[in-house]
Amino acid sequence: MAMTVLWWLLPAVLVFWAVGAYNRLTRLRGEALRSYGALHAVMVRQSELLQSALPVDPAQAPQGPPTVAGELTDATALAWRGLRAGLLQFNALLVATRNRALEPEALAALATARGVLATAWNRVQNDGHDLAGAPVPYTVISRWDDLVRDADAARGQFNDSVQVYNAAVRQFPAVLLALCVGLRPARTLDAP
Repeated sequence: MAMTVLWWLLPAVLVFWAVGAYNRLTRLRGEALRSYGALHAVMVRQSELLQSALPVDPAQAPQGPPTVAGELTDATALAWRGLRAGLLQFNALLVATRNRALEPEALAALATARGVLATAWNRVQNDGHDLAGAPVPYTVISRWDDLVRDADAARGQFNDSVQVYNAAVRQFPAVLLALCVGLRPARTLDAP
Protein backbone atom coordinates (compact mmCIF):
# COMPACT_ATOMS: atom_id res chain seq x y z
CA MET A 1 0.00 0.00 0.00
CA ALA A 2 2.83 2.42 0.86
CA MET A 3 4.52 1.69 -2.49
CA THR A 4 1.30 2.48 -4.36
CA VAL A 5 1.04 5.85 -2.64
CA LEU A 6 4.68 6.53 -3.42
CA TRP A 7 4.15 5.71 -7.10
CA TRP A 8 1.28 8.21 -7.22
CA LEU A 9 3.00 10.82 -5.12
CA LEU A 10 6.25 10.94 -7.13
CA PRO A 11 4.63 11.86 -10.50
CA ALA A 12 2.40 14.42 -8.76
CA VAL A 13 5.45 16.10 -7.19
CA LEU A 14 7.23 16.12 -10.56
CA VAL A 15 4.23 17.66 -12.29
CA PHE A 16 3.83 20.36 -9.63
CA TRP A 17 7.57 21.12 -9.77
CA ALA A 18 7.50 21.32 -13.59
CA VAL A 19 4.55 23.72 -13.55
CA GLY A 20 6.22 25.93 -10.93
CA ALA A 21 9.57 25.92 -12.72
CA TYR A 22 7.95 26.70 -16.07
CA ASN A 23 5.99 29.59 -14.55
CA ARG A 24 9.19 30.98 -13.02
CA LEU A 25 11.11 30.74 -16.29
CA THR A 26 8.34 32.39 -18.30
CA ARG A 27 7.98 35.15 -15.68
CA LEU A 28 11.72 35.88 -15.85
CA ARG A 29 11.62 35.77 -19.65
CA GLY A 30 8.68 38.19 -19.60
CA GLU A 31 10.62 40.57 -17.36
CA ALA A 32 13.53 40.50 -19.79
CA LEU A 33 11.17 41.20 -22.70
CA ARG A 34 9.55 44.10 -20.83
CA SER A 35 12.94 45.62 -20.07
CA TYR A 36 13.86 45.26 -23.74
CA GLY A 37 10.65 47.11 -24.61
CA ALA A 38 11.83 50.07 -22.52
CA LEU A 39 15.26 49.95 -24.17
CA HIS A 40 13.69 49.66 -27.61
CA ALA A 41 11.57 52.77 -26.98
CA VAL A 42 14.68 54.80 -26.08
CA MET A 43 16.55 53.53 -29.15
CA VAL A 44 13.59 54.51 -31.36
CA ARG A 45 13.73 58.03 -29.89
CA GLN A 46 17.48 58.13 -30.64
CA SER A 47 16.80 57.11 -34.21
CA GLU A 48 14.07 59.70 -34.63
CA LEU A 49 16.33 62.43 -33.26
CA LEU A 50 19.15 61.61 -35.66
CA GLN A 51 16.70 61.25 -38.54
CA SER A 52 15.46 64.77 -37.83
CA ALA A 53 19.06 66.06 -37.82
CA LEU A 54 19.88 64.68 -41.28
CA PRO A 55 20.36 67.36 -43.93
CA VAL A 56 17.98 67.52 -46.85
CA ASP A 57 20.66 68.90 -49.14
CA PRO A 58 20.82 66.51 -52.11
CA ALA A 59 24.59 66.99 -52.32
CA GLN A 60 24.92 65.34 -48.91
CA ALA A 61 22.37 62.58 -49.53
CA PRO A 62 23.81 59.08 -49.90
CA GLN A 63 22.11 58.19 -53.19
CA GLY A 64 24.27 56.62 -55.81
CA PRO A 65 27.92 55.79 -55.41
CA PRO A 66 29.75 57.84 -52.79
CA THR A 67 32.19 59.12 -55.39
CA VAL A 68 32.37 59.41 -59.14
CA ALA A 69 35.71 58.95 -60.88
CA GLY A 70 37.60 62.22 -60.72
CA GLU A 71 35.18 63.82 -58.22
CA LEU A 72 36.47 65.24 -54.99
CA THR A 73 34.60 64.26 -51.86
CA ASP A 74 34.64 66.28 -48.72
CA ALA A 75 34.60 65.01 -45.16
CA THR A 76 31.27 66.71 -44.45
CA ALA A 77 29.37 64.86 -47.16
CA LEU A 78 31.01 61.55 -46.27
CA ALA A 79 30.18 61.99 -42.59
CA TRP A 80 26.51 62.65 -43.34
CA ARG A 81 26.34 59.75 -45.79
CA GLY A 82 27.79 57.49 -43.13
CA LEU A 83 25.21 58.65 -40.61
CA ARG A 84 22.35 58.10 -43.07
CA ALA A 85 23.63 54.58 -43.87
CA GLY A 86 24.12 53.80 -40.18
CA LEU A 87 20.58 54.96 -39.44
CA LEU A 88 19.13 52.76 -42.18
CA GLN A 89 20.92 49.72 -40.77
CA PHE A 90 19.99 50.59 -37.17
CA ASN A 91 16.31 51.13 -38.03
CA ALA A 92 16.14 47.83 -39.91
CA LEU A 93 17.56 45.98 -36.94
CA LEU A 94 15.26 47.77 -34.50
CA VAL A 95 12.33 46.42 -36.49
CA ALA A 96 13.89 42.96 -36.74
CA THR A 97 14.63 42.64 -33.02
CA ARG A 98 11.31 43.96 -31.77
CA ASN A 99 9.76 40.48 -31.81
CA ARG A 100 13.04 38.58 -31.37
CA ALA A 101 14.47 40.50 -28.43
CA LEU A 102 16.05 37.51 -26.70
CA GLU A 103 17.58 35.82 -29.73
CA PRO A 104 21.37 36.02 -29.46
CA GLU A 105 21.95 36.50 -33.20
CA ALA A 106 19.49 39.38 -33.46
CA LEU A 107 20.98 41.16 -30.45
CA ALA A 108 24.51 40.68 -31.77
CA ALA A 109 23.49 42.36 -35.02
CA LEU A 110 21.76 45.17 -33.12
CA ALA A 111 24.86 45.72 -30.97
CA THR A 112 26.95 46.04 -34.12
CA ALA A 113 24.47 48.48 -35.67
CA ARG A 114 24.48 50.56 -32.48
CA GLY A 115 28.27 50.75 -32.67
CA VAL A 116 28.19 51.78 -36.33
CA LEU A 117 25.58 54.45 -35.59
CA ALA A 118 27.55 55.83 -32.63
CA THR A 119 30.70 56.00 -34.75
CA ALA A 120 28.86 57.73 -37.61
CA TRP A 121 27.28 60.23 -35.20
CA ASN A 122 30.68 61.02 -33.65
CA ARG A 123 32.11 61.48 -37.12
CA VAL A 124 29.34 63.93 -38.02
CA GLN A 125 30.03 65.89 -34.86
CA ASN A 126 33.78 65.95 -35.54
CA ASP A 127 34.02 66.05 -39.35
CA GLY A 128 30.56 67.13 -40.42
CA HIS A 129 31.06 70.85 -40.24
CA ASP A 130 32.48 73.48 -42.46
CA LEU A 131 33.68 77.03 -41.98
CA ALA A 132 30.11 78.19 -41.39
CA GLY A 133 30.01 76.31 -38.08
CA ALA A 134 28.64 73.11 -36.68
CA PRO A 135 25.86 71.53 -38.77
CA VAL A 136 24.08 70.09 -35.76
CA PRO A 137 22.41 72.46 -33.34
CA TYR A 138 23.52 72.27 -29.72
CA THR A 139 19.98 71.31 -28.69
CA VAL A 140 20.20 68.14 -30.82
CA ILE A 141 23.58 67.25 -29.34
CA SER A 142 22.26 67.87 -25.84
CA ARG A 143 19.14 65.79 -26.48
CA TRP A 144 21.32 62.99 -27.93
CA ASP A 145 23.45 62.99 -24.77
CA ASP A 146 20.28 62.71 -22.65
CA LEU A 147 19.03 59.82 -24.77
CA VAL A 148 22.40 58.06 -24.51
CA ARG A 149 22.14 58.23 -20.71
CA ASP A 150 18.57 56.91 -20.87
CA ALA A 151 19.64 54.12 -23.23
CA ASP A 152 22.54 53.15 -20.99
CA ALA A 153 20.23 52.92 -17.97
CA ALA A 154 17.65 50.88 -19.92
CA ARG A 155 20.40 48.67 -21.34
CA GLY A 156 21.67 48.04 -17.81
CA GLN A 157 18.20 46.99 -16.66
CA PHE A 158 17.80 44.76 -19.70
CA ASN A 159 21.19 43.14 -19.16
CA ASP A 160 20.41 42.55 -15.47
CA SER A 161 17.08 40.89 -16.26
CA VAL A 162 18.71 38.76 -18.99
CA GLN A 163 21.39 37.60 -16.55
CA VAL A 164 18.76 36.57 -14.00
CA TYR A 165 16.81 34.74 -16.72
CA ASN A 166 19.95 33.04 -18.03
CA ALA A 167 20.93 31.89 -14.53
CA ALA A 168 17.47 30.36 -14.09
CA VAL A 169 17.53 28.65 -17.49
CA ARG A 170 20.98 27.15 -16.81
CA GLN A 171 20.14 25.95 -13.31
CA PHE A 172 19.74 22.21 -12.80
CA PRO A 173 17.11 20.69 -13.05
CA ALA A 174 15.32 23.64 -14.68
CA VAL A 175 17.73 23.36 -17.61
CA LEU A 176 16.07 20.04 -18.52
CA LEU A 177 12.65 21.64 -18.55
CA ALA A 178 13.96 24.62 -20.53
CA LEU A 179 15.37 22.29 -23.17
CA CYS A 180 12.05 20.45 -23.40
CA VAL A 181 9.98 23.61 -23.91
CA GLY A 182 12.49 25.47 -26.09
CA LEU A 183 13.63 28.17 -23.67
CA ARG A 184 17.27 29.00 -24.25
CA PRO A 185 19.66 31.55 -22.78
CA ALA A 186 19.52 35.06 -24.15
CA ARG A 187 22.27 37.55 -24.91
CA THR A 188 22.97 40.82 -23.19
CA LEU A 189 23.38 43.98 -25.23
CA ASP A 190 26.89 45.39 -25.23
CA ALA A 191 27.67 49.09 -25.05
CA PRO A 192 28.46 50.68 -28.43
